Amino acid sequence: QGTQDDPRLVAPFLAVRDEVLWSSFAELKHRVGSFSKPILELGSGDGRASIYAAKQLGAYCVGLELDDSLIDEAKSRAAREGVAGQCEFRSEDITQQQWAGSGRWSAVFVHILPEGIAPLEEALLSLGCPVVCASYGLTSVRPDAAGAGWEIFNLPGLRAEAGDRAELLFA
Repeated sequence: QGTQDDPRLVAPFLAVRDEVLWSSFAELKHRVGSFSKPILELGSGDGRASIYAAKQLGAYCVGLELDDSLIDEAKSRAAREGVAGQCEFRSEDITQQQWAGSGRWSAVFVHILPEGIAPLEEALLSLGCPVVCASYGLTSVRPDAAGAGWEIFNLPGLRAEAGDRAELLFA
């Protein structure tokens, strides 16, 4: 397998900024309310999005990552933060799309490079749940909500049409 075929290249570990987590998950909670199914984190790295969602939203979270050392770090962080029982981190090649399937997730958090998101976009949109993209968004549809460093797609009851852009409204 050549380095160009290495799935790690589509999701190199780049830590998501705390303010992106705070604001995107606050908007997600405002729009969705509660989370009866797990939240999925694709390319979970050190698990910070899953851990944050577990702590702040009370959600059960599943993080998929290829780097075993990052999986170990995520598990240790979850234990230190008191949410080890709410977070599952496992080794999985997200490009194989074993995570795909409608009705499985309350939401998905994605923080991977555009070339990694592109081949997953159709599967992400067909999940039937909100998709939170940090840094890089989906290209075939407009976001339903957006803030500094994030966009949310597939919000319940909303479907942005081509050319429309849902903006955040501050009360």
